[in-house]
Amino acid sequence: MDGKACTLQIYPPSSAFRLTGGKKCPVFHGLVPKIRRGAEARLARLAFDAFRATLRRYRGLAGSIAMLTYVLLLLLGLIGGVVAAASLRPDSFSISRNSIIDAPAADVFESIGDFHKWEEWSPWAKLDPNAKRIFDGVPGVVGSSFEWAGNAKLGAGRMTLLESVRDEMLRMRLTLKRPIKATTLVTFALSPEGAGTRLVWSMSGKHDIFGKLFALFVDPDKFCGKDFERGLANLKKLVETRQAA
Repeated sequence: MDGKACTLQIYPPSSAFRLTGGKKCPVFHGLVPKIRRGAEARLARLAFDAFRATLRRYRGLAGSIAMLTYVLLLLLGLIGGVVAAASLRPDSFSISRNSIIDAPAADVFESIGDFHKWEEWSPWAKLDPNAKRIFDGVPGVVGSSFEWAGNAKLGAGRMTLLESVRDEMLRMRLTLKRPIKATTLVTFALSPEGAGTRLVWSMSGKHDIFGKLFALFVDPDKFCGKDFERGLANLKKLVETRQAA
């Protein structure tokens, strides 16, 4: 080529190699590479490709960090929103169901006041046949209690009789130990209804932040109400069957 030395110029925007004649080459990042064709040109190309690959890696890493930061901020925002929504829930709750039982109040009262007889009608009695059960105190007398510990469905807790008005009202303290920890008041109110008895089963208590979070996704009234309804139906059948015998 006219006896002149051939050099290669590296143009970063297109990463293309071009032949040029002359003694000077364009400056690339402050360097003046005079690269002859052959092995030196190939080495230069490899070096430049490695440099570009390194830049891509750093850009990819920066993008990954930015995405991770975005996801974390989004999760924190969602968690904060859920907690804020839960904090607006009521501090207390009340659940109530009732049933009319064709039997005298005394017969209904007897099946409720004695914890030993709950096994005959309680909606939770058959959840774990092998559950551990401990009875304490005189049956039907204030201070008597019933403690249980069973499988995941039944959980563990304690029921204590706090107040008793013969054939009219029973009030108990329910202390749950698992799967959740909570303390509530349970009341059974009996009143005449024609020839039978109206029985009202209610439960009330306070919500802590965990209870509010639970109530945000599960309606406590529906969650416990269906068990109350099943228990009242069992009790009605039990007492009325005995009454008819």
